[in-house]
Amino acid sequence: MGRELLLAASCVALCGVARAGTRPKVMIDTKPEGATVYLNDKESGIACAPTPCEVEAPSEPTAIIIELDKYGPVIDMLDPPKRTRDRKPPVRHWDLEIVVGTLVVDDPIATGATITIDQKERGKAPAHFDIEPGGHQVVVSLRGKNLFDDFVDVDAGKETEVPVRAPPKEVARQAPPDPPGGEEGEGEGSAKPVVVKHTEAQAPRDRFISIDAVADIGFRRFTYQDPVLGPLSPEREDGQTIVGPAIELWPAEMLHAHVLRGLSIYARIEFPVNSQAVTDTMNNPVGAQTNWLSMEASLREKWIFGDSFMLEVSGGYVQDQLGFKGDQSYVDMLPDADYQSLRAGVRLGLVFGTFEPYVAGETRIVLSGGTLPSRFDTASATAVRGAVGFAGKIGPIYLRAEASDLHYNWTFHYDSQNDTYEASGATDKVLEVTMLAGFQY
Repeated sequence: MGRELLLAASCVALCGVARAGTRPKVMIDTKPEGATVYLNDKESGIACAPTPCEVEAPSEPTAIIIELDKYGPVIDMLDPPKRTRDRKPPVRHWDLEIVVGTLVVDDPIATGATITIDQKERGKAPAHFDIEPGGHQVVVSLRGKNLFDDFVDVDAGKETEVPVRAPPKEVARQAPPDPPGGEEGEGEGSAKPVVVKHTEAQAPRDRFISIDAVADIGFRRFTYQDPVLGPLSPEREDGQTIVGPAIELWPAEMLHAHVLRGLSIYARIEFPVNSQAVTDTMNNPVGAQTNWLSMEASLREKWIFGDSFMLEVSGGYVQDQLGFKGDQSYVDMLPDADYQSLRAGVRLGLVFGTFEPYVAGETRIVLSGGTLPSRFDTASATAVRGAVGFAGKIGPIYLRAEASDLHYNWTFHYDSQNDTYEASGATDKVLEVTMLAGFQY
């Protein structure tokens, strides 16, 4: 009898130990699945992985850490589960938030191209890169030519494709037969391949806005034609400087449209920084100073043909104030002009990567000339402008330097009755050096 009691007591003890060693579980579930779970801290080791997976239920609130590549970590508290008769472990669920975007370069024309992101080479195309959301400088180059070079906005959880552009295609065709007596090894009737480049117009690279600082240094030469009556002396000003801001917007790019991607809205205004004293023939000040101002508002449309040719047409309104301030009696003797005109222009350039030398020309319809034409019975004017320059881009920084020659040509009429000024016309010539630096985004 004692032996039976001893065996029963042992069984009760062993069952109690077994029951005490069985801990309840908690199921950890995440969306998406595949995460790693830590309890207390990461130094304690992995509690379970990948989710959904089970951990031992804590006896008191315990810190839980959940991590998954490309997603933000979750740091929360795991509470002890309530006692239930349900033998299934309770489920705790967390939604994970993605914290990266994907940059995609997989256009077939870019196969094998080198991809550089934020000045770091990242590999060859085709490729997908998980990257922090925001703006990134991306360059895709193939055989020394840039298929893409600009900023790209990457959104979290989305794929952003880099819009590469094709380089010029090279096609071999047969040349006409060489005439007799050609070079050794090329007999009569032989043909040799000639490389012909086929190019097509390409939309400009993505950009939304350019904020610039512009400065002009001007040299004015004004002369009357057939001066008869009045203070009609020629006038010259050297080194007059005006500076100011400029802004350019690409609305089609902002709206991610597929047409008119090269269309932009451009505006600038410049103010004088060195008003110069007007002097007489003895180089003595006469009581007047220069007062220059310039502003413009234009529409521009730009096309890139292949990798080598650029064409831009533009039109809009421009004001060139070539005036004076000071003693009015002296100002009345000077060619005080305020040109307000409608302009139409064209710019042609060559493209060498991010470097563009160009030539430009424009014509202007002068709507008003300020005080100058009011000195005659009738007056009319036209204007033409020519320029040479170059533009370049270093990352988001845009630079331009230009030399230009602007001619305003006046025709005056007078009736020789009570006239203060009598001349058949005038030429107002302005040579300018323009420098611009800005930030494009």
